[in-house]
Parts: sequence; C-alpha cells; structure tokens
Amino acid sequence: MKNTELSQKKKLDRQSRRKPAKSCHFCRVRKLKCDRVRPFCGSCSSRNRKQCEYKENTSAMEDQLRKKYRRCSKLEMARRIEELESQLTKQSQPNIHEGQNPLSNMRYLSSKHNRHILYGPTSYRAILATQTDTFAKYREEIWQVLKLSRNNWKREHHYSTLSEISSIETAPPHSGSPSVIEYLCESLPNYEVLCEYLTDFFASDFYDSYQIVHKEKVLRDLQDCFVKGPRSHKTGQHTIISLNLDSKKNYYKVGVMTAIMCLVSHPKEVPEAIEVFHKVLTSFVSAKVFYTERVQFLFLRYLYINVAGLDGGDQSHCIFIHGLTIDTAIHMGLNEDLRRLYLSKNHPIEEIPYLERLWLWILFTDVKISLSTGIPVRINDDFVNKVRLENYSSSGDILLYKTTLRLRNIMKQIHAREKPPDIPLIIEDLKKFTIKMFKPLDFYLNASNLNGNEFTELQLWHATLHMIGSLSNLYTLTHQDFDARIFNFSVLAPLNSLHLCFNVLETYFELDNSKLSSKSLCLSKKWPHLNNALFLIYVNAFRALIQIYTIFLQYMENKDIQLFIQRNSSALTYSICPGDFEGPHNKCISLKIAFKEMENIFDHIHQEKLKPLTQIWQNSYYFSIIISMEKIGRRAFNKGMKNIDEGPETENDATENSLTTILNDLEGPLEDFSENFIDDILGSLSAFFDTAISGWSNFEDFFSR
Repeated sequence: MKNTELSQKKKLDRQSRRKPAKSCHFCRVRKLKCDRVRPFCGSCSSRNRKQCEYKENTSAMEDQLRKKYRRCSKLEMARRIEELESQLTKQSQPNIHEGQNPLSNMRYLSSKHNRHILYGPTSYRAILATQTDTFAKYREEIWQVLKLSRNNWKREHHYSTLSEISSIETAPPHSGSPSVIEYLCESLPNYEVLCEYLTDFFASDFYDSYQIVHKEKVLRDLQDCFVKGPRSHKTGQHTIISLNLDSKKNYYKVGVMTAIMCLVSHPKEVPEAIEVFHKVLTSFVSAKVFYTERVQFLFLRYLYINVAGLDGGDQSHCIFIHGLTIDTAIHMGLNEDLRRLYLSKNHPIEEIPYLERLWLWILFTDVKISLSTGIPVRINDDFVNKVRLENYSSSGDILLYKTTLRLRNIMKQIHAREKPPDIPLIIEDLKKFTIKMFKPLDFYLNASNLNGNEFTELQLWHATLHMIGSLSNLYTLTHQDFDARIFNFSVLAPLNSLHLCFNVLETYFELDNSKLSSKSLCLSKKWPHLNNALFLIYVNAFRALIQIYTIFLQYMENKDIQLFIQRNSSALTYSICPGDFEGPHNKCISLKIAFKEMENIFDHIHQEKLKPLTQIWQNSYYFSIIISMEKIGRRAFNKGMKNIDEGPETENDATENSLTTILNDLEGPLEDFSENFIDDILGSLSAFFDTAISGWSNFEDFFSR
C-alpha cells in the first residue's frame, strides 16, 4: 500500500522536461537521429517532406499552458480569444485626463479591402465616425444609394480608380513589348527556387534581426499569388506563368517576395524585369495602395540598397525611398496603438507585432539617415509615443528602442535653434549609455563570440560610434578651447568602427565558408553572414574613414590644433587597444600611432587566408571605392604623418603649406591592388590627381561619377 502511495507521489512530483529539444519535430516523434541541419534535416530531406520544424524556444510555461488547454475544443478557444480581445480593446481605449486635449486622440481608421487610412479630428470622416449609431445607420443607407449612382457613372464613362494600378498589366501601345507583369513572370525563377529563397530568408540571422514581415503570411501569399505552369521533365520544377490576385490588385504582396529574393540572392545581379517592377510599385501614389505590404516592400527596398552598397556612402540614395516609407506608415497609423486601432478592423492579431517592429526600425532608420545627411529627423515627436513603444516592444527590441530614442534626443539638441548643444556633456552621457546598455566593444572584436545573432547590436554600436565621432569633430571645428578627451574620441571612435567592420567581415566570411563546399565558385555560393558583414561595411566603413581623414586635415591646416596636440601628447608611447575609444586620460593620442593602426586594419584584410574574399570585392563597386580611398589617403597623408609630434614649435610657412607639399609630391603611380582593378576604377591617374586630390573639398565629385 505504501509503495503504491509513494509511486503516485513521485508521479505527481515529477517535473516536466525543461531543457529544449534540439531535434526536429518529425525525428522526435519517429525516434530518429536528427542531424539538426537547417532548414531541412537529413531525415526530412530524404523523405521529401515539405516541413521540418524545430521547437527550441518553447519554455516550460508554454508546455504547461499546452497541457492545460489540450482538451479545449477549437470553438471554446475561439470564444475565449474573442472575449479577451474585447477586453483588451476596452482596456486600451485612450483615457482623457483633466487638462489633456481630447482631440489629440480623435482617430478614425478607414479600412476597406485590407487597405487602411488613418484620419484625424479635422477630417470629415473622423467627425462622421464619432456620431451616434442612428446617424451611422442612416449614413450607410444613403451611401448605398450614392454608390449605385457612382458605379453607373463609372460604367458610362469607362472610369476606374484602379487605373493607376491596372497600368502595370497593360503593354505599352504600338511597342510590341510585354506588360510589366508579363515581363516579370518571364524573368522570375522557377516556383521551387523562389520558395527556396524565401525559406533561406526566414532561416537567416538577417530576418531574425529585423522581423518586419510575418513568415506564415508571406508563405501563404506565395501559394496564393503565383500560378504555376506544368512541371518540367528536365528540372522537375514549375515555371511561373502568371499572377493570381483579387480584384483590388494588391501587387505589394508580390513585391515583398521579390524584394526578399533580391536580398537573399545578393551578390547576384537583379534581373531588369524585377527592377522595373519594383520601380513601378514605388511610383504608385493613389489612395488605392495603402496596404501594410506597401510599407514592408518599401523598407525591404531600403535594406537592399544598403546590402548592395548603393546608398551613396552617406545614405543620400535612400532619402526618397525612406520618405515614402514614413509617409505611408504614418497615414496608415503604424505609429498609433495598433492593438486598439487595428483589432477593431479584424486585422490578424498575429501580424501586429511585426508592424510594431517595422515602425521601430523606421524610427531608427530616420535617425541613421538624419545623422549621415546632417538634417533634422523627419519624424516629428508627435508621431513617437514613447510610452506605447516601451509597452509593446518585445525584450529583443528594447535595446533598439532605447538607442533610437537616445540618438533622436541628441539630434534634436544639435538642430535646436535657441540653445547650443553641450557637446562634451552629450558625449559623456552617450558613453555612459553604451557602458550600461551594450556589451563592451572588445567582446565583438573576439571572433569566438560572433555567431551571426548579434547583427542588431552591431548596427546600434556602429550608429553610436558614428554619433560620438561626428560630435567630437564638430566640437573641434566650432570651439577654440580644445579638449584632449574630445580629440581622442574623434580619432578612436571611427578607428574602432573600422576594427569592428573588418573583424566582423573576416569572421562572418569564415562562418559561411566553413559550411560550403570549397569546390564551388565564390559567386555561386550563398553568403548569408557575409552579406550582413558587407551591409555593415557599406554603411559604416566609408564614413569612419572620412572622419579620420578629417582629423588629419584639421591638424595640417590649423596651427592652433597642431600646438594643442603637440603640447598635450602623451609622454609615453600609447599603443591603441582595439575596443578602447577613450585613450589616455588628459593626454592626446598620437596621430602617428592612429595612422599606423589604420594601415594595419587595411593591411590585415590582404592576408593569404582571405584571398577568396578578393573575388567578391571585385564585384562590389562600393567596397572597391573604400579600398581605393584608403590607398589614396595612405599615400597622401604618409609624408605629413612623419612630421607629426616632433616638437611643440614649427615654422609658420611649413605649417601652412604642409598639405600643398604633400599633394604636389603625389606624382608616382598608386600601388597595384588585386590585379589592377583599382586602376579600372580610378581611370587615368594623372587626371584623377589633377581633379580630386588637388581639391579635397570636392572629393564627392569623383565618387558621384
């Protein structure tokens, strides 16, 4: 009897498994050995299964909930969900406190055929929507009569409000060429290949970092939107012969998938038909395109511009696409309380976290473009509800949220008209913020700590270093009371940004290369991690290089800066430690040492073991520009660096003419770099030195060619 009681007690006390299972669901159920390969393990792949699901992030709490409700019917669960959604909607209704403007929360979301437009208090739609139910009833009856009359007029005059969108289906008259959609379908890969692109994207660290589209929805759209042709006997795959959309023609569903394909297939060239399709979708301006997919499509296009290194070096090529993204998002209410606004319109609740995260990334992008172009942020504070963002951001987005708001606040101080910013205080405050919120820089400079999951953190670190470097340069340019700490920040922040860029490049290249066959050509491989590293290089390396060259130029041209640095240089030789962006206390770091450190960073990437990277570099216009710029700067500033820190007193004429002397000595050819492809970029060296080098203030003329 006692033994029976003890055994029952042990069963009750036995705890469920807390350690997450690493095998896929199929192998676990069939008790097979799983090799855990993503996206399909060996067992699922050999059985041609369409799904291979892993359950790594399931917590013990989720297991308990699953056991608790496993006997509930679907009808009971649906009723329960409806009750909770109703309670959530009531609880999230805006409370008007005494002294608060009641009109600030007067919003009406017009939703029709999955299009959403937000209206405010001065809109007649919002005013009508706040009327009594009786008025709403009569309004609907009146609208039905009006709609009938309107449709009759449209038929009689052959008018359609969808004419803008329908133009994508019509071939140009008398041209004999296909329509944009026909041209697109001819250029799309086979259906199975497109499906593979999407699968790769959703399994990537890039997707895990952004998560702005809902995986299940996109895969449903893949099945719904494309019409497959007969299976090819040669390939066993289906061609895509046409698109299948509803009468409202939401081509942005297709645009999201083709934009994802461009991201995943980089560095392969994008077919012209897809580029044309993207340009046409971007050009639509009527109210018939207010789909959430439009915002996602525009932001994915922005990401591709950065992944491909086409942002112009300072995000200038992203300004208009970013403006369209902001305008569409705000007029659709993505900056509002989506859980209250969209639930009443029966919008799928599972998509709302992705839209909230999309808005958060749009805010960060706004800061990044503002910082790079030097103009105030475009998104006004009225559209940034800080409390709501904090409540609804997941734990993974907290760092993004807090960094974005901190950088927004700094940009606001920089562009304030009344009060000048206290730059030393801002820099010190930002430094404390990084210590509190980020892992130390040297953590990311250790290759063993990098696995691809830190992509978001790396982007935020780079943005912060860019802000510190820019503010330090501004202070040196605009203030006569020079500061050793500020000077060290201006040198070490961009240097650490370069260290971070190339360390991540090398580590991510090794991550990809170790998983791929060495027999296949570089460009035929998939480089998910390397593309992320190139994204960071394109966005950050060039501006870091320019920030360092700005310091060198200031030193050569400004006698006061020369004297300050020479008098405050560290007596001991201070070696730069990667990860340190403060330098010696109350002493200026040696520019000779800084220049040598930058040379070492670029020399390191020419090692024998990184030779396979050369083939990829040669196909990257922007990377070639960065390497060329460093070679030019090394040659131009090398003589000047020899005379730095040699003494506190210099002759006036030598100081004033130091830059001219250096530039006049640049008559020899540049050193060859990787099979003379630098010469192909620069063209005639004599013409280059005559135009670009002799006038450093006009160096943008060269890069805009």
